[in-house]
Amino acid sequence: MKENRLRIAYISADIIFSATAWLLFYFYRKVFIEKEIFGSYLEISADKNLYAGMVIVPLFWFLLFFIYGLYNSPSRRSRLKELGDSILLTLTGSIILFFTLLLDDTIARYSNYYRSFMVLFLLQFILTWFPRFLITTRTQILIRTGKRGFNTIIIGSNGKAVEVYRRITGQKRLTGNIITGFIEVGDNSVIDSCNGVGTGNDEGIGNGNKTRNHDISGQRKESGTTDTGSSPLSIYLPYLGNLSDLDTIMKKINPDEIIIATEDSESYSTGSILNRLWRYDAVIKSIPGMYDVLLGKVRLSSIFGTPLLLLSYNPMPFWQQNIKRLLDILLSVTALAVTLPLTLILAAAIRAGSSGPVIYSQERIGRRGKPFMIFKLRSMINDAEKNGPLLSSADDPRITATGRFMRRHRFDEIPNFINVLRGEMSLVGPRPERKYFIDLITKDRPEYLQLLKVRPGITSWGQVLYGYASTVGEMKERMSYDLLYLKNLSLYVDFKIIIYTVITVLRGRGI
Repeated sequence: MKENRLRIAYISADIIFSATAWLLFYFYRKVFIEKEIFGSYLEISADKNLYAGMVIVPLFWFLLFFIYGLYNSPSRRSRLKELGDSILLTLTGSIILFFTLLLDDTIARYSNYYRSFMVLFLLQFILTWFPRFLITTRTQILIRTGKRGFNTIIIGSNGKAVEVYRRITGQKRLTGNIITGFIEVGDNSVIDSCNGVGTGNDEGIGNGNKTRNHDISGQRKESGTTDTGSSPLSIYLPYLGNLSDLDTIMKKINPDEIIIATEDSESYSTGSILNRLWRYDAVIKSIPGMYDVLLGKVRLSSIFGTPLLLLSYNPMPFWQQNIKRLLDILLSVTALAVTLPLTLILAAAIRAGSSGPVIYSQERIGRRGKPFMIFKLRSMINDAEKNGPLLSSADDPRITATGRFMRRHRFDEIPNFINVLRGEMSLVGPRPERKYFIDLITKDRPEYLQLLKVRPGITSWGQVLYGYASTVGEMKERMSYDLLYLKNLSLYVDFKIIIYTVITVLRGRGI
């Protein structure tokens, strides 16, 4: 909620002061530029161009700032980065406005162009950057005085965990980490049982049977387990539970940051811990080893900050993420409109060919393990999975004649564009799977859970290069392509995948 209020403050300031900057620039043009052409008798008054500009220009600046990502993570803004971003974006936006709105204006001399551009740039920069500077400064003061911060938990309970706690709480300047408690790593059996993602309740995908139960208050339910008081960190922080309690802990505390501080003897569990954490919307950090330092992986966000290795990351820069989402919306609306006649024809063919609904919905697992209902044109007989989940193949007898045609050209996935508009999917991303099959995959390939860091897609690298998977083994093979996509995620790669998908659709090689 505080993040949203802060984001609204930035957006409101940008829109109000962008409108003010354009108003001042308008009167500057009237007083200093147009008077040289029309003389001192020129009447200065508001007109329809001013009113239009007061609406369109602030929206232009808002869109530019939004696409670049100025409104992402508003509590973590840096004043120095704010300055650099403001100069870059104001310069870029001023050039765009100059060539679209000002270049055709009548002028007395060529130097008026330079003056107009500089005044536009300076007014926009000063009037929008300074309020943002004040908001960011106030936020940082609240963070450094401990009045605002990032809810943080530590995974680990021994020497390194204690060291991290002491460093964070003993810093000259607070960096906002409000540590609420710690989670014990426990033994390997407990960790391995936690390799999964949930479906909106306390039971996760592939997390097996919990070997031990704990209460989030710190009291263990079963006897015979180690006393929490024996953990060195319990002297400083409350015990939250074991990794097997992670779902419950995350729902109760909803941390902004998670710090992994396990011992060297527990290093074998780091991968399992990360696989368990990918689905949560939290910044994940860990204690860097010497190799991490030598390889330059350690990045400080503050001079006074504790050196930690950032493990969670945005697969795309903010500006690419925002453009990707805008393209998802625009292209999905276009696709639904263009394919509407085809959809109606296919709907009639489905209805005539077999009984049952035209639109088929099924639960899939989306970004960060959140379940959603995916929509498709029904390509199989009604109740095709009444005996349980079953993958389809090219010669699957359950596929109808109309369904076979649709699958060949992937027309059955046209309703997926509705999922894209709802924010559950993207045009490009790993194909969403069902909980049942994710359970089977993650038994020996827990790295599959990394794919849940991004929105699933209508098409994917694995779908283009590998095609449909008719067995769990083939799903694991296709997963390798999707993991490769995740490591090379960019708008450029998305465009290539879309082009190859269109070629696949036109050639009818969907199955």
